[in-house]
Amino acid sequence: MPFRPRTFRIPASARRLRHLALLLLLLASGAILAGRVLGPGETDIASELTGVTDASLEPPAELPLADRPIARATSGEGGCAVRAEAVPQHAAMIALTVAAPCHAGNRVDIVQGELGVTVRLDAEGHAALSLPALSGSPTLAVRVAEAEPVQLLTWVSDFDRYQRAVLQWGGRPGLQLHAFENGSGWGGAGHVGPDAPRAVADAIAGTGGFLVRLGDAEVSDGLGALVYTAPAAVPVALTLEAPVTAETCGRHIDAAAFRVGPGLAPAPQPVALTVPGCQAVGDAVLIDGLLDARVAAVR
Repeated sequence: MPFRPRTFRIPASARRLRHLALLLLLLASGAILAGRVLGPGETDIASELTGVTDASLEPPAELPLADRPIARATSGEGGCAVRAEAVPQHAAMIALTVAAPCHAGNRVDIVQGELGVTVRLDAEGHAALSLPALSGSPTLAVRVAEAEPVQLLTWVSDFDRYQRAVLQWGGRPGLQLHAFENGSGWGGAGHVGPDAPRAVADAIAGTGGFLVRLGDAEVSDGLGALVYTAPAAVPVALTLEAPVTAETCGRHIDAAAFRVGPGLAPAPQPVALTVPGCQAVGDAVLIDGLLDARVAAVR
């Protein structure tokens, strides 16, 4: 049964109105943006990967952070080789570094299952970011523009302790992700969003979740995402928001959203909406229920 948007008024302290817009939720199966934005003929990165090095053959038991397996992969040779390294971190995160000294400033596309992220190498050909794991044995596909791609397989031993919600887009962002923990409302202590993202330490301590934004907004056609992470037992409701701004008013937005956690595989839900016209700047479109329907499977 299709999800229907619900429209409510946000408290005045939040300084926003929930504005009803033309909204279409496309719930039929389809390709997620991560494959589509890479370009014609490039939707299946994994089939072209080389230089693969797995962290280990079997997932390890819970290990101290310093002893967790490191995955490394290389393509090319000599001083112009592309090297990637993935190291498991607390809260089921992965520290990914990419070094491509002969490709400084180039675009880098990173795909982990249904999650795609685009960044750009710095002036020395380096990039570093922290990625949320979407499984206990995540595979990362890393493609540096004008270089051969590489793939890394690593293990995240604490994956089952956490639940995640992912909002993925390609190109200019137009949506936000909000989490409301333990029955909290807008602006409450349990409201986690772009203005109150919290930190990974909250999830490690088991007190609540945190929100991270992934991707380089300077890459106009790149992949970006907002990812919310919380301990698996935390009750949470989720809302997608499309603020009506001078940049987004009247624009059509395509995105995808999904949840993942213990016993719950990602099932991306494509979302398409038309933002209200510029006369509604200052209002917002809110989509409730699209992700909340899956909460029970994660708790």
